[in-house]
Amino acid sequence: MNLRPNYLLSSMILACLAIGQVPPSSIAADLTLSLTPANGHAAPTSQVAVELDVQSVSHSAGAFSLVLAYNPAVLRIVAIVPSAASRFAGNLFADPATFSSGSTRIVGFQTNNPGSSPSPTALIAVVLEVVGANASSSTLSLTAEKFVDGWWRALSIETQTSLLTVSDADGDNDGLPDWWESQHFGSAQEAAASLDSDGDGFSNLQEFLMKTNPRNAMSGLFSKPVLQAGNSFIFDVATQAGVLYQVEFSSSLGAGSWVGSGASFWGNGGDIRVIDPDVLNAPSIARRFYRVKVLTP
Repeated sequence: MNLRPNYLLSSMILACLAIGQVPPSSIAADLTLSLTPANGHAAPTSQVAVELDVQSVSHSAGAFSLVLAYNPAVLRIVAIVPSAASRFAGNLFADPATFSSGSTRIVGFQTNNPGSSPSPTALIAVVLEVVGANASSSTLSLTAEKFVDGWWRALSIETQTSLLTVSDADGDNDGLPDWWESQHFGSAQEAAASLDSDGDGFSNLQEFLMKTNPRNAMSGLFSKPVLQAGNSFIFDVATQAGVLYQVEFSSSLGAGSWVGSGASFWGNGGDIRVIDPDVLNAPSIARRFYRVKVLTP
């Protein structure tokens, strides 16, 4: 029996695989990470969002593996939400059992072929709950363990760090933390909670709770026009990362008539689509009004 042809075929296949590999150094030099905000504040028992941004100048972010480290005595993860436009929206994985451990691995896989749809950015919002006391702090550390551009590579590429400080100081007792007033108004006691500084219909206190910009009328809580698709109603909600939303409906706008529509959902900094299914197929529904609420911890 002559086995030589099979042996030659195997050798040719192995040679083709070797030629297609990308040198690890080119991937390592090309990848950058971003952890936003660089430094932040949060009140005790509150929730705050940080954004993880993975960028590659010339390689598609086909898949990635990140490790986010934090002080478990100060912070725990409650949700990990991909950007609205991210290809990783349905393919983002992390083990909830690690959310209080102080080190959580986040893995993402894109849905499209990296070669045919080379998007260089993966943006993720991580919602953190503050469990530490006032004046405590936690360093956030983001490290790229692996990066994929057609091939898995075990690479320690770079680490980004950020500091989050827990503070509930409110010198004028108006419900607006001093750090928030200083960030948006220039001093710790400059803003009045009841005023609407940007004229968008939301008070400064509401803007604080919604995590929107009180000096920008375009950053409030807005929903897009309702569309009809078959027997369903569809509309988009403009969201902020780290904010928990609930859509409700009513047939009369009367007090006590509002009912939750679907489960609450975390914002991701972009538009999130809401679908109320089969509404027009129900003869008992003559009309329906919608509103979006922000849920606070």
